[in-house]
Amino acid sequence: MSAVELEFLQAGLAAGVALITLVLTWFVTTRVTATWNLRQKQRELALSSADQFYALYGEFFAIWKLWDQHLRSAADLPAADAATTRQQLLERTLAAESGVEAMLLKLTGQQVLDADQLAALGSFRQGYQTLRQRIHNDRPMGWNWDSQREYAAFKFLASRVSQALLAWAPAKVPTAAEHYRAFRKVTANYWEPRWVQTAIAQGCDTTVWRPTSEPR
Repeated sequence: MSAVELEFLQAGLAAGVALITLVLTWFVTTRVTATWNLRQKQRELALSSADQFYALYGEFFAIWKLWDQHLRSAADLPAADAATTRQQLLERTLAAESGVEAMLLKLTGQQVLDADQLAALGSFRQGYQTLRQRIHNDRPMGWNWDSQREYAAFKFLASRVSQALLAWAPAKVPTAAEHYRAFRKVTANYWEPRWVQTAIAQGCDTTVWRPTSEPR
């Protein structure tokens, strides 16, 4: 092989190596960028679900306070006006519950949840429906102190839902079958008679809260 041919061969090998390096760099960079963009998008969806949850939690308390206030003043209102206010608040609870259903559908499709998380979600959904049931039966909520069992359970379950949303990591996305089973479980009537007990079993404290040190 002549010196010229050897030089051409070396130049060709160098060009080939450079091309392969360029292609590999492009491939790896593209994959990393695509993965990062996907995880970023998934994280944004998770935070969007969290914002939706906080709005629904606030709506629950707004309706609850309006309902209790209405019960205190209903006797002084014309019957038609009292009935209209009650119906309006009932419609707001129905709208809020539909938002909870949508949030649960989104959440169960974003990540694989364990049995305790699914139980907490199903129990929270059931606790959320308590407000509509009270309005339908024309009764006050009765949540007048922090250690009231239903009230304590509802706050505990709300914190569990919040943690499930904020602690989300893109480890595994459920299959369609897993999503269906999870969503069906959290929306089952099974939790109706046992949502408070589920919260207590998972660590809800219903004792009266006291500060660690009393002021002197």
